[in-house]
Amino acid sequence: MEVASVLAMDFKEKNMKQVYVEDGYCGSTKAAKALMVSIGTVHKLVERGELVAWRTEGGHRRIDVQSLRKYLMRRGRLLATANGDAPQLLMFVVTKDEHTKIQLKLNSKEWGTRVKTVLHQDLIQAMLALNDANPQVVLLDARLLGSVGGFEALKSLRGHAGLRNLSILVMCSADERTVELSALALTHKIQLLDKPLDMGWLVGYVNALLFNRDLMVTNTA
Repeated sequence: MEVASVLAMDFKEKNMKQVYVEDGYCGSTKAAKALMVSIGTVHKLVERGELVAWRTEGGHRRIDVQSLRKYLMRRGRLLATANGDAPQLLMFVVTKDEHTKIQLKLNSKEWGTRVKTVLHQDLIQAMLALNDANPQVVLLDARLLGSVGGFEALKSLRGHAGLRNLSILVMCSADERTVELSALALTHKIQLLDKPLDMGWLVGYVNALLFNRDLMVTNTA
């Protein structure tokens, strides 16, 4: 089973391909992709005790996934202090599910003031607000796609020039994961997430986005 807490993403790939690992650990290569650093830097982080690792009988290094997440969180907080309190990432959450709303509120402390979450209960209203707000992430409940034009509205996001880099996450149950939705996810670069939403995964995902944005700012400064 895939470990949902893994937040390793290869941001250098145009499609933002997610890197999964099993059993709560990964090799140095995947750890380097998660942190967007070289393998040598990963080894240095291990030597300094910033990442937890061990070697197999064959001599291969294994990195603990939880230590990767904690490192990204620490890194994110340090950069947040350096960059001030202004929000750096806007996330639209489109759902009527009260449990999801409560969980998001409880977990938002992980991001502090760096992430602004805007809640919408109606898909059409959220779509109308997208152009002006220009969010970086949209987290959508598949249940709302049953409304008139729901799937077409989702398709239109990828055709909008100003929203092509938007991260679209769709929460869906087994019954809601239809053939049509699965096909749409493949052709329009949409990530499907199981219900109930794993908040640990979402926190890690957003932290990785923040980390990548910090690196982009640093590299262009």
